[in-house]
Amino acid sequence: METHAAEPLTASDIARHVGVSTRSLYEGFRQGLGQSPMAFLKALRLKQVRQALQEASGSGVSVTELAL
Repeated sequence: METHAAEPLTASDIARHVGVSTRSLYEGFRQGLGQSPMAFLKALRLKQVRQALQEASGSGVSVTELAL
C-alpha cells in the first residue's frame, strides 16, 4: 500500500492483490489494526503528504506542485 498509495486504490484492488476476499481484508485490518483498510490508506496518504511538505520546506516547491 505504501508503494501505490498515490494510485486510486479500492478495497477490492487491495484484496485482489493479496489474494483474499474484500470481507476478509476488512476483518483482518479490523482485528490487526483496529481500522478499515481504507482508513489505513487515508492515514498513509496523509503521512506521505506531510513528509513531502516537510522535505520541500524552504526549497521553493509550492503546495500546489506537491498536490499535483
